[in-house]
Amino acid sequence: MRCCLLLLAMLTAAGLVSAQDGWEVGAEREVEMGSFVKLLADEDGWRTYLTETSDGKRCATVKPQDGVPPPRIIGSGSPYTRSTETFVEIFESWPRSKWRIDCPGSGRRCAEVGYRLVGGRLMTRPSYEDPVDLSVADQVIEFFAAGYEYYEIQSGYGRVEGTIDMTGLLAAVARHDACVAAHE
Repeated sequence: MRCCLLLLAMLTAAGLVSAQDGWEVGAEREVEMGSFVKLLADEDGWRTYLTETSDGKRCATVKPQDGVPPPRIIGSGSPYTRSTETFVEIFESWPRSKWRIDCPGSGRRCAEVGYRLVGGRLMTRPSYEDPVDLSVADQVIEFFAAGYEYYEIQSGYGRVEGTIDMTGLLAAVARHDACVAAHE
């Protein structure tokens, strides 16, 4: 087992295998029938994806909470919300990109979300309509995300807490906005 891990580490260092999941920048995958996702960028842990279906194209830029792999893309309707971990998603673009901290779980809908700089005192509680908070760029935030597996009947409550390193946020927003300008 140890030799296999060493071999994987060597291949990753040589650039032959992605450190996260083998998805190379520029590669496209069919994640479900008729639904294609292309990885446009992977920098500072921020991944920019272009999803294409018969309904059109959609750009999204995501970064997982610290210590976990990127969200697994398994569909096009709301592919990123099917992650088992919490992550930040930048979406839309005009007049200004918006962001959200998404709850983990298959279809889980956030009821409450909050964040602050590590060591801060009070939490900021953003809505899904808030523009990206550029004041946290290149800093680490701590967050909580709470929600329900079955939101309509308030069942399956779960809460997670963690940190997200926001290094590269400004460049991620710029890449996302360029994606939207080119494809949406």
